[in-house]
Amino acid sequence: MSLQVKILIIVLAVVSLYAALDYTCQRFLVLPSFVAMEHNEAQNKMRRCIGMIRREISDLNKLTKNWAASDQTYQSVEDRNSRDSSTNLGVESLTKNNLNLIYICDIRGNVVWGEIRDIETNEAIQLKELPGGRWSQTHPLLGHKTVQSYTTGIFLTERGPMLIASRPIITSRNEGPIRGTFITGRFLDDSVLEEVTAHVPVDLKLWTIADDFVPAEDREALNHLKAESQFHIRQARDNLLHVYTLFSDIQEVPALLMRADIPQDIRTKGVARLIRSSFLSNLTAGLSVMLVLLLLLRQTVVTPVRKLTSHVVAIGKARDMSARVSMQRSDEIGVLAQEFNCMVEQLSQAREKLLEQSFSLGKAEMASKVLDETRKRAAELEEAYKKLENANQELKDFAHIVSHDLKAPLRGIKIISDWILTDYADKFDEDGREQMNSLSSRVEWMYKLIEGVLEYSRVGRVKEERVEVDLNKVVPEIIDVVAAPENIVITLESELPVIECEKTRITQVFENLLSNAIKYMDKPQGQIKIGCVEEDGFWKFSVADNGHGIEERHFERIFQIFQTVEQHDKFESTGVGLTVIKKIVELYDGKIWVESKVGEGSTFFFTLPKQEMRAKNVQLEASITC
Repeated sequence: MSLQVKILIIVLAVVSLYAALDYTCQRFLVLPSFVAMEHNEAQNKMRRCIGMIRREISDLNKLTKNWAASDQTYQSVEDRNSRDSSTNLGVESLTKNNLNLIYICDIRGNVVWGEIRDIETNEAIQLKELPGGRWSQTHPLLGHKTVQSYTTGIFLTERGPMLIASRPIITSRNEGPIRGTFITGRFLDDSVLEEVTAHVPVDLKLWTIADDFVPAEDREALNHLKAESQFHIRQARDNLLHVYTLFSDIQEVPALLMRADIPQDIRTKGVARLIRSSFLSNLTAGLSVMLVLLLLLRQTVVTPVRKLTSHVVAIGKARDMSARVSMQRSDEIGVLAQEFNCMVEQLSQAREKLLEQSFSLGKAEMASKVLDETRKRAAELEEAYKKLENANQELKDFAHIVSHDLKAPLRGIKIISDWILTDYADKFDEDGREQMNSLSSRVEWMYKLIEGVLEYSRVGRVKEERVEVDLNKVVPEIIDVVAAPENIVITLESELPVIECEKTRITQVFENLLSNAIKYMDKPQGQIKIGCVEEDGFWKFSVADNGHGIEERHFERIFQIFQTVEQHDKFESTGVGLTVIKKIVELYDGKIWVESKVGEGSTFFFTLPKQEMRAKNVQLEASITC
């Protein structure tokens, strides 16, 4: 087998192995990560459904507060003038406000006035959970101790769950003493679910946990929700995901089983096609590399070695010691050719000496010298062949290095660690799981770091159409996207301007600032305030929080790339976010800074030119070089 064929087989084997490994990683490691991403998106949609229901409850609470804090209601309860109450509220109030229930009770639990009606048929309804006479003073909707007290949430009735709000009856000045309780309610029926799904594109269903009408396959989800986590996801037929969660009543007891039917994203099929195309592209790339490598090896190694071999064979056949091989090279093959020429030259000289001495020396002596000289030249020829073998070995090592560099080990570390942690979690002890989680966290931080650097490099390089951006619309959308926890309230302290810029960039600035404020919030009642004022031809924006604050010595450092205040073990921060914000702001001829006190919070300020935004954007586009 020739040297060229051996090289071809080695390169082909290496490329084929690489393509097979790449396909295996894509098929069994990348695909599950996309499925996990799809499940996470499904959970977010369920969270939005829950948020919409809580918003309905909040609106009901505000309406109840307006009626409960009324001098007229206060006086009617004090005088027990039920006729006056029904005149001011009545059926029209139920219909107008889309309510099923309005009850007014005095401080002892007696119903001063109350109505429960079906909104569609306007028929009166009796509910044993909400009697028309006297209520027990331990009823969960009564017993308000302060003027600011209230009870809201889900209340279970014999006709189904009801959104309910209960407030103490006080004066219009929000003063007591408390005269009773004002209660409003609305059944959590199909109309409410339609309002929820109008904002979240899912098919939402719910059942009371105690009902016998919960389907068996859905009831099984209760065991997973109680034992495992807040959400349970089940693969259904027709390419759907069933996402389950529990919703508690006003006493924080799980009362409702909610199910959202979400169409499964087609990216799973797209990933399968991606794997096939990736396999073909890798195979094509590997064959291309193999062809290029083979041509280079043929040009640099095989052809010179073949030329040298042909020359040696020709000398052996013709016994012409005057022929020389011409090879102008500085590598091992060139050295080997030069040494061979020297060896042939020495053999030629030895031959001439032999002829000269043959007349004066005996045949035995001549034969001995010829033998010694032949042995010497044979040793030199053996040395030359060893050099050739070394060159061949270096060629193999080169092929090994090329195959090693074609692999991408870092790309699979994260996927493999997640796969092992998911599928073999029950085989690890606590220390093992901790180590695997640490590995996964560090690799994920490395990927975030790389993504952060890429994002930093894109600022000023990726172009986007400039449009007029109304920050009064964009900022609330950003607030919804960052999804602050319930203990953190984000408010707009002033009206925001309309500016002409690239929407993605200004969105990135506000989103990163809000995300940082949420991430480092250490107060049980977090507050984040967004404001804007006009100052010297600039819009001066501010994002303030009441978090743990930043020491003054870190004010400049936090805007430098890869620099963070907290250790990575505490917060998975790459130290790139604020650097990206700083670059975006400075591209618009603005500036950014921070003011903070430890323990009291931080305020990040940044400015954007108020006038000639269009001219600035044109200059930006012309000046971008990176």
